Amino acid sequence: MAQRLTASTLALAIGCLLAACGGGPHLGSDPTGPPRPSKLTPAPEPPDVSFSASADVNDEQVTIEYEIVNHGDRPIVAFNRVPSTDSPNPEPGEPENFYVEPSGTGAVLSKQVFRTPEGVSVYARQVLRGTIVEAGERISEHIITGSTYETRRPYQELLGYDQETVQAEFVDVCIGVALAANVTALSKDAHPIYPHDTRTANQQHMYCSSPGSS
Repeated sequence: MAQRLTASTLALAIGCLLAACGGGPHLGSDPTGPPRPSKLTPAPEPPDVSFSASADVNDEQVTIEYEIVNHGDRPIVAFNRVPSTDSPNPEPGEPENFYVEPSGTGAVLSKQVFRTPEGVSVYARQVLRGTIVEAGERISEHIITGSTYETRRPYQELLGYDQETVQAEFVDVCIGVALAANVTALSKDAHPIYPHDTRTANQQHMYCSSPGSS
C-alpha cells in the first residue's frame, strides 16, 4: 500500500539528496578533512630591502635619485632598465627611461614589470632588463629628465591606450623588485632580460616615493 509522505519525511528526503546521503564526495567543505586549496594567487614573498627616493621638479627638468639596499641573505632583482621602445627585442635600457602614468597634476614614473594582456603569444611578450643586487649590496641612480612626459606602458597600443602629454608638477618614483630566485631571467648577462608577463609581475613588490618628494 502506498504511503503518504509527511512534511517531516519529505524534508528528510530532500536533505538526504542535498547531502548525497553520505554516499560519495560532495561540494561542501569537510570540517574533519584537509582544507580545499585556495584558487587565489599567493602573495609574493617580500624581499628584505629598504628604498629611498626623491624627485626635485622645476620648470625645465626633474632630478631623480633613488637607492635600494638588500638587507636579506638572497639576491634580489630591481626591474630598472626600461627600453627606449617596448617590444620583444631586448635593448640595453637607459636609466632615463621610465614608464609614465598621469596622476592628478603630476606623473608616476615607474620601472617595473607589467602583466600580459590576454591573447599575447609567449613569443610576443615585451621585455625589459633588471639589475641583480646581491645580499648586503645596494644600487643607486642619479637621473635627470625633462619635466614634460608622454604616457607610456607596455602593450599600450594593444590595450587601446591613447598617449597623453603630462606636464609634471610633482613626480612619484616607483621601482619594482623581486627575489631573483622567484623570477625567470631570459639571459644571464649583467642586466638580465625579463618578460612583461603575469607570472613575473605576480612576484614583484613595488616601492614608491611620496608624491612631491624632494
